[in-house]
Amino acid sequence: MRRADSALWVSTAALGCVVMVAAGLSGCKAPNDASQVPPSPPAGLHCIDDRVQVDGLRLAGSGSCLALAVELASVWHTAGQSPALHVSETIGTRGAVQALLDGAIDVGLASRPLRSDETAAGVHALPLARAALAFVVDARNPTQRLTSRQLVAMYRGELRHWDNGSPVRLLTRELGDSGTLAIAAASPELAAAMQNAAAVGRAVVRYTDQEMRDALLTGQGALGILDVGIIRLEGLPLRALQVDGLRPDAASVAAGVWPYTKSLALLFGPHSPVTAARLSDFLRTNGARSAFARGGYVEASSL
Repeated sequence: MRRADSALWVSTAALGCVVMVAAGLSGCKAPNDASQVPPSPPAGLHCIDDRVQVDGLRLAGSGSCLALAVELASVWHTAGQSPALHVSETIGTRGAVQALLDGAIDVGLASRPLRSDETAAGVHALPLARAALAFVVDARNPTQRLTSRQLVAMYRGELRHWDNGSPVRLLTRELGDSGTLAIAAASPELAAAMQNAAAVGRAVVRYTDQEMRDALLTGQGALGILDVGIIRLEGLPLRALQVDGLRPDAASVAAGVWPYTKSLALLFGPHSPVTAARLSDFLRTNGARSAFARGGYVEASSL
């Protein structure tokens, strides 16, 4: 299904390393600076160069889907399913679409709806889950909840310190990211404050979910946005804050009361092999449903 090796290298150069989920692993090897990654990577973790051909299905795309994809792939492997699944580091939803069209990957991971030009090109989506996007702090921060007014004031620079007197260190994502789009859909005022904070340097922009995760882990007083499922599935020492008395959990998402959510999906393209269709039936198994529950996701079939 893949094109010539040279075309594969061009298409996958940005993929980074590949998680060998077929071996039951759940993440990528830590870089040399251990302060920039979760404190306890799973045992046996390793990566392979993207130029190495792998047997099985290669999945890649949005960093918002990465933790869930690794969890599902682990369940897939434990259940003895085939072919093997290999989950790559993040290349974004747009990168997943292009890689599918190039035949460089078999299944894409998306955290936003497909555009009309992407579906016209032959890419289609299989809804996966609804995820809660939360405002997040380091677990050492005693703060448990904020109001939406306080969030706006923080990103406007009007509220600069936490209750314990430590300075607020603002983090945000780039304009057009699925997280910033979710916030804009729920609160244009908050989204505008976050965009302005980034423009004037009051907030530091992180360009992937994994960069945001690492900045939150290592930044005392940091406030940023991250999917709750990433925190739960990776066992991170981070806290998702309540906002206006609402909890960012599956119950709030299912009830439609949590305002900041993302739709996650699997993507298939014109070069996806027939065996990739087995994932659709797998998502309805008890094992897959348990994986959704562990991450605090609302599976698409229940929406």
